[in-house]
Amino acid sequence: MKKKIISVIGGGIAGCFTALQLASLNYEVNIIDPNINVQTRNNQHINATTASLGVMMGNIFRRSKGRSWQLRKRSMELWPQWLSILNSDNQNLIINTPLIQLSRKLEEYERMITLQKEKHILEIHLLDDSTVNYWSNIFNTQIIGGIISYQDGRIDPILLLDAIKKRLDLLGVNKIQESVLSIYKNSKNALNPWAITLNNQNIIEQEYIVICSSLESQKLLKNVGYGMNLDPILGQIIEIDVTQDMGQLKTWPAVLNFEGINFIRSNDSQLIMGATLEPGINPDIKQKINLHKMNGLAPEWIQKATIKDEWHGIRARPHGEASPILKELEKGLLVNTGHYRNGILIAPACAEWIATQIT
Repeated sequence: MKKKIISVIGGGIAGCFTALQLASLNYEVNIIDPNINVQTRNNQHINATTASLGVMMGNIFRRSKGRSWQLRKRSMELWPQWLSILNSDNQNLIINTPLIQLSRKLEEYERMITLQKEKHILEIHLLDDSTVNYWSNIFNTQIIGGIISYQDGRIDPILLLDAIKKRLDLLGVNKIQESVLSIYKNSKNALNPWAITLNNQNIIEQEYIVICSSLESQKLLKNVGYGMNLDPILGQIIEIDVTQDMGQLKTWPAVLNFEGINFIRSNDSQLIMGATLEPGINPDIKQKINLHKMNGLAPEWIQKATIKDEWHGIRARPHGEASPILKELEKGLLVNTGHYRNGILIAPACAEWIATQIT
């Protein structure tokens, strides 16, 4: 039987994972992205994946039904399998755990209590009084309560992308380092009814196209008569150097989430703070200042900390429909985009969905 020929447009986590899934099923796969062969570093690219903190809030997701929960639930099942495969290539990928959420608002804490009752079998527990007091002292504010998830946490997005790309090479995926100008129906070839025009004017004829190109998806789909509304949402990240003795950073969880900010310890004296803050594509310095000051709640040790590094990333949030956008628009044209905050977490389930449609 003839192999299906598939082109995946977009080299972020959604595109790379989709290509990985399809190649693992023995399809002939191209992955097209102008940066597909460029070494990934946080501060060199501002797409969603390379700027991401890699936070994975799967089990701790507030809902326990619906598509969003099903994608998280399935991905949490798939991640151990994929890590085993990727680590067989001498990688050292792990999901660092646990993840803690804190609250200083009664209404929010009551939702945590409900969540723990619904999902206690997923290793989710409320924090005890002594732990709550500990965090109240750290942040110098009255924290009412918190919740800990022992299976949620984070994965290093840079190491993850590098590992997937190495696996793609082993599977013989054709990595094309070009931009896509347009896609169109190829009426002259019944076997490969879709065509892609690259920036170098080369044309690729395909049986299937999977679009995973975030905000660029709108432009590509418009050319073939499909509308899609994606809003750019910008997140900012700062890495602060804590000058005073903060030995307790050694005991911090993999991810601490408080007041909408993710805190990640990068070493014993440095802390990463990140949040999705604002619409648009240009970072606002006022928003960065508010991030550092925790909107007026930062304790003195954070306020006095110097910013060692900073970067930002742009995410695509669907306008008028749920995130992510997973669709088969017509035979041979599929979309896996608009993941907003959860691209890394739900990448396995989204890639599996695409493969199921093609199969």
